[in-house]
Amino acid sequence: MTEGLIKRKLRAILSADAKDYSRLMRSDEEATVRTLTNYRSVIAELVSKYQGRVVDSPGDNILAEFASVVHAVQCGFEIQASLQTENTKLSEDRRMEFRIGINLGDVIQEGKRIYGDGVNVAARMESLAEAGGICVSGSAYDQIENKFVFGCEYLGEQTVKNISTPIRVYRLTRDEAGQGCAIRTQARKLSNRLIFAVVLGMLALSNRDYDRALSYRKKAYVLAPNDYLVILGLGSVLYKSGEPKKATDVLSKAARQNPNHPVVLTWAIAEANLVAEDYEAAIETSIQAIARQPDAVMPHTFLAAAYSALGLTDEAQTEAAKVLQLNPNFTVSAWMKTRLLKHPADTERYANLLLKAGLPEN
Repeated sequence: MTEGLIKRKLRAILSADAKDYSRLMRSDEEATVRTLTNYRSVIAELVSKYQGRVVDSPGDNILAEFASVVHAVQCGFEIQASLQTENTKLSEDRRMEFRIGINLGDVIQEGKRIYGDGVNVAARMESLAEAGGICVSGSAYDQIENKFVFGCEYLGEQTVKNISTPIRVYRLTRDEAGQGCAIRTQARKLSNRLIFAVVLGMLALSNRDYDRALSYRKKAYVLAPNDYLVILGLGSVLYKSGEPKKATDVLSKAARQNPNHPVVLTWAIAEANLVAEDYEAAIETSIQAIARQPDAVMPHTFLAAAYSALGLTDEAQTEAAKVLQLNPNFTVSAWMKTRLLKHPADTERYANLLLKAGLPEN
């Protein structure tokens, strides 16, 4: 029975507003209204061109919906390019620049209007965008990542007003030479407190002081919760300390923080899965790592152990042979000393799997 159900739909939402609108109005109301009317017309035409619909345009804000995220983003790029051209016709102090936010989310439709968190997140993305720029949520970015070329800067997970969970945020640019998404450079400007926490955590782990290592890594995370390298460090200490399942959750977050993350993160996820005895996941992530860096010893070692655990003897021996080809001096005893696992049972199980694959003990 569907009578009385609220109408919901999944839509790409574009929210745009003018920067410094109040200042422009105070300076010259009539000129500002003329510019806004002209720019609304430009935006509405482009929304229609990309098969979207203008839902509302209160004050200096414009809200539009699209069936396709690709169309919404392409429209956003063309809006900014067109308004940039229009602004060249005005004196610098009269130019009107728009910020654009785009989100893919569930919305409630009531007549011609739409409501809900899908709209709210788009508005929050808009508030994070620079004048003349575009910010999109993680749900929107996931739909366009491999669809066309653009420049991108990952801004991390942001806590936004009236939304209970942090939202991944990406700043987009119309860069035809864009290659993937770079992590925000500001995130790598480490404070002294953060540096001390990271270094002390590393020293504690090397001394097998797991409680202290975990404490310092957690302090680093509090100082820089959106830095994927900090999250990588926390996840690594977690699985070495005997909490591999929690580690895989943390490390997976680090991977989301930077979609073009260094392969070392994939290695960490693979080994965390191995220690957690999730061997199928360990195989999957090890293969992903090998695809990115075929001549690295680490993922072949993880893969040999995971295959051994599942009784895939031929595959395990093939990987063991590859390990020895890449490092003829490899021994299980030396390898396990570098893994720094807290629990002897984890070390013993891991070592036995490598021995079973055919790798030498000493």
